[in-house]
Amino acid sequence: MLLFWGLPAVAQKKSSQVRQLEKQRKEILKKIQQTDQELTKTRTEKQNGEKMLKLVERQVAQRTRMVELLDQEVDGLQVALDSFTRERDTLLKQEDMCKRQYAKSVMAMQRRSLSVDRILFLFSSEDFDTAFRRKIFLEQYAVAHSKAAEALGHTRAKVEENRRDIAKTHARKSSLLAMRAAEKKKLESEKQQRTTEIKKLSGQQKNLERQLRKQKNAAAALDRKIEQQIAYEIAEAERKAREERERLERKRAAVRKPAKSGSTGKTEPENTATISRRAAVKGGYAMNAEERALSADFASNRGRLPAPVRGHYDLVGQYGVHSVQGNNRVRTSSGGIDLRVNGDRRAYSVFNGVVTSVFAINGFNNSVIIRHGNYLTVYSNLSSVSVSKGQKISTGQVIGQIATDTDSQETILHFQIWKERSKQNPSSWIR
Repeated sequence: MLLFWGLPAVAQKKSSQVRQLEKQRKEILKKIQQTDQELTKTRTEKQNGEKMLKLVERQVAQRTRMVELLDQEVDGLQVALDSFTRERDTLLKQEDMCKRQYAKSVMAMQRRSLSVDRILFLFSSEDFDTAFRRKIFLEQYAVAHSKAAEALGHTRAKVEENRRDIAKTHARKSSLLAMRAAEKKKLESEKQQRTTEIKKLSGQQKNLERQLRKQKNAAAALDRKIEQQIAYEIAEAERKAREERERLERKRAAVRKPAKSGSTGKTEPENTATISRRAAVKGGYAMNAEERALSADFASNRGRLPAPVRGHYDLVGQYGVHSVQGNNRVRTSSGGIDLRVNGDRRAYSVFNGVVTSVFAINGFNNSVIIRHGNYLTVYSNLSSVSVSKGQKISTGQVIGQIATDTDSQETILHFQIWKERSKQNPSSWIR
C-alpha cells in the first residue's frame, strides 16, 4: 500500500518537471521565431554577410537547445510512463485481490438466506451475551462486504484513470517525438545553411580583399599624387619666398649704395611684413599675408564647414582604419570620407580658395585640389570638372559632377582635408 500511494507522488513530480521543460521549450521557440524574422529582414538587405552568419549561428544554437529540451521532455514522459505502468500493475493486483474478497463474500451470502440465517443465527445463541456478539459480527460482516464492494469500485476507477493517463502520455510522447524529428531536420538544414553562409562569407571576404587591394592601390596613388602636388606647391612657394627675399635684399642694397656715395636721396624699403612669404611650420607651405588670413579663417571654421555635397547624403566610408560594412573580418584604411548622395550629384567647395590641381587617377576618376592657405581640400571621383587650375573659388561653388558606379549605381564623393603634409579627419571639420 505504501508503494501504491507513493507512485502517484513520483508521477506528479515527474509531470511537474515535464511541464517546466515544456515552458522552457516554448520560450526558446519564441526566440527562434524572432531570429527567423531577423533573418528574413536581413536577407533583403545589402552587405549583410557577417550579420547573416551571426543570425544563422544564433538560430543553430537555439534550435540545438530546442532539440535538447525535447529530448529531456521525451525522457521525462518516458519516466512518467514507467511510473504509470508500475502504478497500473499495482492497481491490477489490488483489483484482483478485491475481486477475490468480494467474490468470497458474495458466495458466502448466496449460500444462506440473509433474513432467515440472521434470525436463526441470533436465536440459536446459548445466552444473550452470545447473541449480542453475533449481532455485532453480522453488522461488521455487512460493513466489510460493503467496503469490499466500494474498494473494488474505487480500484476499478483508478485503473481506468491510470489507463487514460497512460494513453494521453503515449500520445504526448508520440507528438514530441514527431516534433523532435522535425526540429532535428530543421537543425540539419540550418547547419547546412551555416556552412553555406561561411563559404559565401569566405568568398565575399576574398572578393572584398581583392577589391580592397585595388582600392588600396588607387588610394595610395591618390595620396602620392596629392603629396607630390603639395611638395610641388611648397617648393614653388619657397621659390617665390626666396625670390622675394632676394628682390628685397637688392632693394636694400640699392638704398645703402647711394648713402655711401654721399647722395641725399632717400628711398624707403618695402614693408617686408606685408609682402614676404613665410611658412607656419618648418618645411611647410610659405604663405603670403592673404593666404595666412585665409588659413586662419579656414581653421576658425573647424566643425562649421558645409558638406561638399547638397541634400541628403550617407557617410559610407569613414576616415582612418575601420571594418568593412557587412564584414567585420575585413578592415580597411582611408585618408578621407566617402559621401553617398541620392539627389543632387554635384560636388561643392567647402570654403574660399584657389584650385591648384586638376588630375585623373584610376579608381577615383577626376580629382580637384583647392588650397586654403596652408590647408587643402580634395574632391575625388568626379565624372566631370567645372573648374580649372589657378581659378579662385568661393564657398559653395560647384566643382564638378560626382561619378556614378556602373555596377552598384551608387554616386559617392571621396573627400579629404590636409594641413600642410598631414591628413585631417573631415568628419570633425564639416557640420
